[in-house]
Amino acid sequence: MSIKFGIISMAHVHADGYAKELSSKKALQGIYDEDEKRGSSAASKFQVRLYGDVEALLDDVDAVLIASPTALHSRYVRLASSRSRHILVEKPLAFSSSDAREMIDAASNVKFGICFGSRLSPVNQKVKEILSEKRIGKLNFARIRVAHSAALDKWFSQDNWFVRKELSGGGGLLDLGIHGVDLLYWLKGEPPSYAVGLTSNSTKAYGIDDQGIVAMAWEDGAIGEVEGAWTQRGGLNSLEIYGTEGSIVTNLPSRPISLFQSGHWSEITVDQKQKTVIDDFIEAIEKNREPIAPGRDGLISTAVMEAAYSTSPKELGLKRSRSYAGKPKHL
Repeated sequence: MSIKFGIISMAHVHADGYAKELSSKKALQGIYDEDEKRGSSAASKFQVRLYGDVEALLDDVDAVLIASPTALHSRYVRLASSRSRHILVEKPLAFSSSDAREMIDAASNVKFGICFGSRLSPVNQKVKEILSEKRIGKLNFARIRVAHSAALDKWFSQDNWFVRKELSGGGGLLDLGIHGVDLLYWLKGEPPSYAVGLTSNSTKAYGIDDQGIVAMAWEDGAIGEVEGAWTQRGGLNSLEIYGTEGSIVTNLPSRPISLFQSGHWSEITVDQKQKTVIDDFIEAIEKNREPIAPGRDGLISTAVMEAAYSTSPKELGLKRSRSYAGKPKHL
């Protein structure tokens, strides 16, 4: 079965890689981009047709990969699903839970997937297996960090959609933390019931948050903590899981898994060969199964991030002032 793909927008930083992979599979039919100059450059690079109208592209393909600014996801998902075209979309799915639900409903007639590649990591799949076998007992606490130095090194221009909240929805926490949110939800096997977050703009490199944390809680008492940041150099993108009978620690994505059981640590090495989200999505279409990250799961990570960004931090009133005669207490 030969599946013809179109790419809708080359805006996302991963779009070029997606185009390269689809081109290598001889599956890329063409490109549409709301920025004609950007689209023309990509179409020339990959030697495919540049479509001036997104609906014309939809007429010629079986599936689309949407790599647009997040603010445009809803429009493109609706258009593609109205033509019964399968949809693979970049994360995050949406700004709000209501938008996510509407997209999921609209795309109920097609294969609908999200680019959460962490689920395809052999390390993460092994961790999920260990958890499902209850080898460390009941999960009590989990922590994940996903970070790099984008704000420190000013990877983006000031006018890039990625650092404009009205187009991206958020900065460092949303961009990177959403991978951790989705991963912890997938590993736990059920959505959290509560979420709270805190963000800051530490570097002031852009007019958007450059780091943040989000905490999630489940009805069974488990807590998950996710850190997402553009403010770290050489930080370990680590995963820690603590259960009643043991612990799992790994530095993502390719180092061995450290497993604590019966009072001692051991290492588990896994095969690092990994499918891509495109490989998985094509297989889902061909075998008529769900993608590993189905569109409906985009609602979970969207709802968590929506809560994280809407949280109002409480002013503690602990700043030293001239009128305060005592010594501040170390907290």
